[in-house]
Amino acid sequence: MQQIKPSTSGGSTHRFSWSCLRCGGWLPSFKPITRTVVDRVVPYIPETSVYFFDRVSRGALDLAAQASASGAVVMFEPSGRGDMKLFKEALELAHIVKYADQRMADLAGNDTADNLRLEIQTLGSEGLRFRLPRNRRKPGWRTLNAAPAPNVRDSCGSGDWCTAGVLSKLASRGVQALDDATVASVTAALKFGQELAAWNCAFEGARGGMYAQPQAVAVRSDLLPGTSHVTTQCVDNGVAADLVSCPRCDVA
Repeated sequence: MQQIKPSTSGGSTHRFSWSCLRCGGWLPSFKPITRTVVDRVVPYIPETSVYFFDRVSRGALDLAAQASASGAVVMFEPSGRGDMKLFKEALELAHIVKYADQRMADLAGNDTADNLRLEIQTLGSEGLRFRLPRNRRKPGWRTLNAAPAPNVRDSCGSGDWCTAGVLSKLASRGVQALDDATVASVTAALKFGQELAAWNCAFEGARGGMYAQPQAVAVRSDLLPGTSHVTTQCVDNGVAADLVSCPRCDVA
């Protein structure tokens, strides 16, 4: 459950609760992919252009390896390190790695992974920086300022929207499309992702924009920041409680 509260600076802050608003019991949390799921998914891998994961597990890495072998772009956006052996393997498998400087600044410039095509380090309100290790002429860091967000209600999920925008521009044809990308096209893809992140700030919740403006999934330019006028509606705890599916008290 995401809880949004006004901040002293005039914006908003959010935090997450793992307890049900009705019964107080713990809500289900992340569980790693099982071998059964891996076996069930493998036949579909050849038709996949992108494989994204943010937590390491043996099953997730097995699928990443299969996807990579089939020509898909493998993107790793770590939410934490977990098992260090698996974490290192994830970095070696990934074609794109994206992480926040506040959490994992020590990953910057990791040249040990031969697969790495694009490294993205987000810098919060200051934007992001990126580098292309395989670009022999210009392998160093490039910085992009954050896209303006004129209507900020909640920033939750903006990083995910940025990722989705980047992948939609660079990975539609798998790793071959990524290899064919120029510095200019990578820069444009990152700026597009930043625009989606800024657009998302106008809505409450990580998927608020999808529900309020479903046509934005088609990425119309008139729905991006600076050109759209969007509204959202808060729900109190009584209403929110009715929307929670809790295995402990759900009677449906």
